[in-house]
Amino acid sequence: MKLIFIILVLLIHKISTNNTPFQYEHLLSANDPNNYIYFGQSISISGNTLAVGAGSNFYPDGAKPGRAYIFEQEKSNWNQKARLFASDGTNGDGFGESISISNDIVVIGAPNANVGNNTYQGKAYVFKKNGTDWNQVAELIASDGEAEDLFGYRVFISGKIIAIGSPNSNISGNSDQGCAYVFNGNEDGTIWNQTQKLIASDGEVADYFGEMISISSDSSLIVIGVIGADVGTNQNQGKTYIFQNNGTYWNQIQILTASDGQAGENFGSTTSISSDSSWMIIGAPSAKVGSNGYQGKAYIFQNNGNQWNQFQILTASDGQAYDLFGYSSSISIDSYWIVIGAPNTDSQNMNPQGKVYIFQKNGNQWDQVQILQRKSGDSSLFGLSLLISDSFVMVGSPGSDSSNGKYTESGNVYLINNTPLSSSSSKTTVIVCSTVIPVVVIVGVILTVFFIRKRRKRKQEQNSEEYSKLTQTN
Repeated sequence: MKLIFIILVLLIHKISTNNTPFQYEHLLSANDPNNYIYFGQSISISGNTLAVGAGSNFYPDGAKPGRAYIFEQEKSNWNQKARLFASDGTNGDGFGESISISNDIVVIGAPNANVGNNTYQGKAYVFKKNGTDWNQVAELIASDGEAEDLFGYRVFISGKIIAIGSPNSNISGNSDQGCAYVFNGNEDGTIWNQTQKLIASDGEVADYFGEMISISSDSSLIVIGVIGADVGTNQNQGKTYIFQNNGTYWNQIQILTASDGQAGENFGSTTSISSDSSWMIIGAPSAKVGSNGYQGKAYIFQNNGNQWNQFQILTASDGQAYDLFGYSSSISIDSYWIVIGAPNTDSQNMNPQGKVYIFQKNGNQWDQVQILQRKSGDSSLFGLSLLISDSFVMVGSPGSDSSNGKYTESGNVYLINNTPLSSSSSKTTVIVCSTVIPVVVIVGVILTVFFIRKRRKRKQEQNSEEYSKLTQTN
């Protein structure tokens, strides 16, 4: 492993090296790589522990059960400590498509799992660290779940609260309106009970409430993105709902929309809350910028006494049509850095590679200061998942091949070191990896990014025509 790491570092290539704030440091991959496991499809961090999901549904010989991996930082190295499977996992269950970790507890969604005779009802699994082992301690299902709910499509844990999205749930006759479930845990996190079901006050057919979920660090707010929500006559413009905990109950307190929103923008595809709950990032990856359809935007909202107001709109300096900027996002603990993923860049060349954009706080606004991307030309989906911690930007690249070129779309996670940046630095671009691997083209130009959301949602494809265009060849 040391030899591989040295080779990767020597192959690094940077553009504009002066005052470059974020520089490539580690490449993480599964210690049991295989074709099409999509390692890095989901990532989550707590302290020095990183959880990585690998939903693995696209095998040529049929779907396989998903898996997840636990890495721990030991001095300057990140070492794999555990590989997690569902105790009752089955082929195509999607285990690992969503993942979230808090302290010594990790929650993993399996939205395609069957429950009894209900196909695709979905489950979520809770694992807890015991010494050096990670053991499954709970299996969560919705109390009123039905077939094709996709419960577990999104999971989030903060302390003793777990929120789980079920975006295809039917609500009061509205097919695919969606909902989310809240579970509370006991003191040691081994017992979890459903305590509430969250529903939009103005929910409609095919909203897909629960596609995206975030919980504030103090567990007082739950934020839910609803990409299929209509705003006025704008179909699928998208909304974001904020729920607040009053001590015993979660109440909806606000609905957020984009000030310049248009039909089909899917506002709410990603939501990120700052640690002090002062700022929120909401992505609209299908937003049109100028004449560029699906280039994407990200919106910054500020919390003013429990009233969230739009503060700034972010776009990519080099954005192109179909980039899907705003598909993923994260904000640093001190709110100084914002990172935005655009995992579908270069898709029109049949080679969607992806980029990550770094924004730095400058007075009362955030300015783009850097672009991260891979040098190799494979269809990597770099930026499909991402997060920023105290020391690193971590970027999932589930479509990338293994570093030795042996395994197709096995996936990787890139750790880019966060070094101090002077306020006078100009925009820079860093090429984070230069391994020589075969070029693999994913069939369908725009399929790339939204394959994870779209491949099993037959009803969504019928009810959201604009959204399904992203899975068609340009």
